[in-house]
Amino acid sequence: MSWFRILGSNCSTYLGLYQFMRLGYFESSTHSRTLDIPGGTIITSPVIVEYHTGTEVLQCVTPEVLNLMRVLIMLCILCIFYSMVGFCLDIIGPSKKSLRFIRRNALPSIWSVLTAVAVVGVSYLVTRSLELSIRAIRPHEPVHITYEYGCYTVTAAGAASLLATACNLLQDPPPPIECGPHRQRLVDDFEGLETFSVGMRSMPPPPPYTP
Repeated sequence: MSWFRILGSNCSTYLGLYQFMRLGYFESSTHSRTLDIPGGTIITSPVIVEYHTGTEVLQCVTPEVLNLMRVLIMLCILCIFYSMVGFCLDIIGPSKKSLRFIRRNALPSIWSVLTAVAVVGVSYLVTRSLELSIRAIRPHEPVHITYEYGCYTVTAAGAASLLATACNLLQDPPPPIECGPHRQRLVDDFEGLETFSVGMRSMPPPPPYTP
């Protein structure tokens, strides 16, 4: 699933997180260009940076873009982890006080929402970094960078997590257990399980069977 789309340039058209899972390396190359002007000729040699992933070559990807994409990968993993923790707490129903506090206050959902917001912010930084790097290499070429399905999916997941968090926090708390005088009297009168036991040896034998 792609996250960014680059239009109007010779760079890689689509960028996704899966392209940055492996360790790659950068390679720079120069291409000489000749510009004719009225006063003479100018030869330019712009430096083009390419990122090799092992399976493909990504152009216009700088070390800053690479670091931001890996930050996105880390944030997505954290968001999945927080969601799984909240799901497990809802399914198991913990009895420990600390875990019940986390589940009652929807802390995993809150962490998921904050992580999704961070993903959206880092995605914006990626677009800005891509635009600056492309304009530095090709200043006269028009460029347009848009979001793709990956960003929209994370945004929708963050909105759903925010709705779930609001529903969890706004639900009615469980009613408190009443400890009135009637309940206390019943507890005081209870002497243990032996109160309800019946001695089988003291019971008379049953009458003989008669057809």
